[in-house]
Amino acid sequence: MGHRMLTLLALLGTGCPGSAGVDPCANVTCAAGRVCVGGRCEQLGLFGDGLLGWWDSSILGPASPDGGAAPAAPGTEGGPPPKLDGSSQPSADSQPPAPDMGPFCNNNKCDPGENCVSCPDDCGQCICQPGQVEKSSAGCAPCQQNQRTCLADGTWGGWTSCQYYCTGTYYCVNNQCAPCYPGTTETKSCACGTQTRTCDSSGNWAAWGSCNTTCYSGFSCSSNRCIDTYTAYSSGGGPQCGYVYSGSYKTYQYCQPGDYCLSSSARSCRKYQTTQVGDIYHAYQNAGGPQCGYFYSGSYKTYVYCKGGDTCKSSSGMQCAFAGTACGAAYTAYKNAGGPQCGYYYSGSYKTYVYCKGGDYCNSSSGMQCKVVTTCPAGSVYTAYPNAGGPQCGYYYSGSYKTYVYCKPTDLCKSSSGLQCQK
Repeated sequence: MGHRMLTLLALLGTGCPGSAGVDPCANVTCAAGRVCVGGRCEQLGLFGDGLLGWWDSSILGPASPDGGAAPAAPGTEGGPPPKLDGSSQPSADSQPPAPDMGPFCNNNKCDPGENCVSCPDDCGQCICQPGQVEKSSAGCAPCQQNQRTCLADGTWGGWTSCQYYCTGTYYCVNNQCAPCYPGTTETKSCACGTQTRTCDSSGNWAAWGSCNTTCYSGFSCSSNRCIDTYTAYSSGGGPQCGYVYSGSYKTYQYCQPGDYCLSSSARSCRKYQTTQVGDIYHAYQNAGGPQCGYFYSGSYKTYVYCKGGDTCKSSSGMQCAFAGTACGAAYTAYKNAGGPQCGYYYSGSYKTYVYCKGGDYCNSSSGMQCKVVTTCPAGSVYTAYPNAGGPQCGYYYSGSYKTYVYCKPTDLCKSSSGLQCQK
């Protein structure tokens, strides 16, 4: 038999040097006609003396006539091993290439993401990278998955329970995370109206539909706003906007309260269908809010005002801005607001004190600026005022006159020196 072949009996169970008790072939599966030897799969065949063995290519060289170490005839001393059925073994050049099995670790195929670590005698072991996470949907409901984590010793920990992985506004549709649920609709604003889109059966949004204009009768869409323009008239009740003659008698014309005089000469007024914060309108005589300029009718001087809770944007232009009632909205203090004092102004030599609305905050006395607090949450701070009806919270002087101020009955005095109440 010689040193060129070893019987299968002599090789079974051979381990790595220095690894007593460890069988390197325990987890190795070889293809038909091959046998695990020392953790490696080797070619198996019948030799000329009738013994079953493997061809040690590392000792004898390639099993082909031109390899130098192999005999010419199969089945003879020194010859390449025949097939198990006794037929001749084809030459190396005529054998088909081995299939591509992917990365191997001493004939063991490692899992994706694992590395091969070799012993000194080339017995391989597959390990994972510590901290590596592997996810799987096996055994889980649609749109769920579990995971396991590689431990410090390079082995996998246990699988977690299945968890739903569609997050935020995503939904599970056809076992995939989708941005919407089939059949739902979504609406957004467009030029003077709204447009809608629908979620299709795959969980994706269809294209936006056409814009559906919502302007009222008599209003037209201009610059993405529904606007009505009309002619000023004598009983408009708002800002003055031109005049007409009846014979020699001059009659002034007016827009409606809160509207804008586009042209005095044309007596043209503008109205918004829906008022937005920051919209501009002209001050008018009976608005009831902060003074915002004046005009002359002949030699007669007429003061004009904004609506209570709005801001005088330009006294020279007699322009007011709609402030709204949102928490923190700023507006100009005015005479009849009824809340905390917040500055003053002069009309000639006459001094007029101005106030914020009850429950709001005086943000600047010098600038006569108030801030909305009535719509703010609990804990917000506002300025105490004379008629609040609750606990006393400091005082202030108007000339030599001392005025005590109070919080609302259900609120707290946060600072008497600062005249601050807390909701």
